[in-house]
Amino acid sequence: MKKMLLALIVFALFLPGGCGGEKGPLNLLPENGVILAFGDSLTYGTGAAAGKSYPEVLERITGRRVVRSGVPGEETEAGLKRLPSVLDAVRPDLVILCHGGNDLLRRRDLRRTAENLKAMIAIIRNGGAQVVLIGVPALGLGLRTSPMYKTVAEETKTPYLAETLTEILSSGDLKADYIHPNGKGYARMAAAIADFLVTKGALTAGDVRNVPAAASALSDQLQGPRRDPLLFPKEGSPGFITVPVDLDESLVTCEKAVFGAAEGQDGPFYDDKAAVQDSQIEV
Repeated sequence: MKKMLLALIVFALFLPGGCGGEKGPLNLLPENGVILAFGDSLTYGTGAAAGKSYPEVLERITGRRVVRSGVPGEETEAGLKRLPSVLDAVRPDLVILCHGGNDLLRRRDLRRTAENLKAMIAIIRNGGAQVVLIGVPALGLGLRTSPMYKTVAEETKTPYLAETLTEILSSGDLKADYIHPNGKGYARMAAAIADFLVTKGALTAGDVRNVPAAASALSDQLQGPRRDPLLFPKEGSPGFITVPVDLDESLVTCEKAVFGAAEGQDGPFYDDKAAVQDSQIEV
């Protein structure tokens, strides 16, 4: 399996449109275009109530279908293995890649993390989708976006939203803990991404439902207990993948069936606190 994955990565890197990508604006998404949000708990929405992750808010703001595929605690090594099956299932037009926070927290070799992110970008592009990279802050004496993301964006010529998460996590009113936004923070993140997609040409101004006003209105609504008991919104909610599963089955089974979570991941659960593993807080 590892040999097959390595072969896929190498093949993707050397195909046209791989890591070299084209610099410049994004292509306009069709009205029925699909956006895939791929990452860890920052994509899953840890820190906010159900229905208030940034992908879910982004869908309401843009009117586009947004599929949320975030696995709390996941590192880029596992994300790279999970990505191909998610792309096959979702077939997105655009991928929002927000990954690497757990690598930073656990002090992994950032050269390897950067290579994993570049390989993900190559695989996404060679699957026919566009990609946007979101910078994640590194914890230290001062909160700042890890410079690794800028390097990856420049080397792959990937549209890059650098400071949004750092700014959100610098505000006590917008975060649930020091590594996760709260509902207001995720609404701000969704609004910033929507605005960025307009700036880069993936959306028109008319596609976005008044980003600042929408973010303000959503921020007022995003209150409530910090628990997210279900991976998916209510059945029939537009724009999200659902699968028929026995309600008595573990949500981990459901999550693995749809998004192919890496083996050994515990699934998208938290109990009002950030999960702790190996003495490190998981993103």
